[in-house]
Amino acid sequence: FEVAGIQCNGCSNVDISNVEVGPSAHQIPVLATFSNARFLTFYTDNLIPFGFASEPQPDALMALLDEEMSFGDRPDKSMSLQSIFQRLSNAVDLFRYYEYGDEDPSDLSDDQKVLLEEAKAVFTNPWGLTDGSVQYGIFLNRLGTPPTDENFYGAGRESKHVTLLNVKIHDLSANPVEVPSLMTEDGTHMQGP
Repeated sequence: FEVAGIQCNGCSNVDISNVEVGPSAHQIPVLATFSNARFLTFYTDNLIPFGFASEPQPDALMALLDEEMSFGDRPDKSMSLQSIFQRLSNAVDLFRYYEYGDEDPSDLSDDQKVLLEEAKAVFTNPWGLTDGSVQYGIFLNRLGTPPTDENFYGAGRESKHVTLLNVKIHDLSANPVEVPSLMTEDGTHMQGP
């Protein structure tokens, strides 16, 4: 497992007895950046166009995707938002099909090979351990959204009446990666993809 050996959301009257939890997974092939990129690709390919289309002036909003922008670490190179989103989508697909799929990378163009190598550098997990911020042997949570203390007007149901007896939790290993800011050697902050 990556996050939790046992997780109960909004459970009640539960006995966890004579259980061994662990070790956690040590062969996780990709970093959380891959999961984030997959979600972001879905968001940019589907949710943004859908949301823009439902607004009173959809063409004006869609035109925002053609706006050019540059990055603090590459001020001389500008790209449209749409081309940035497309590059991310291409990187995710190349990584998925050529690094972990059955596709042969020899038929890729030189540009695609470069993008695949960049994707490998960003998505490949060299440690094999989860790089998320938390790991639990047992996680007893409310039913609902876990990261907040809000009960969302009664939508969540607390876990209650849980008994643990003869439970052994061992060998949980993680390599959390937190990047609050990236900067170049000269101290310039980097931004964007």
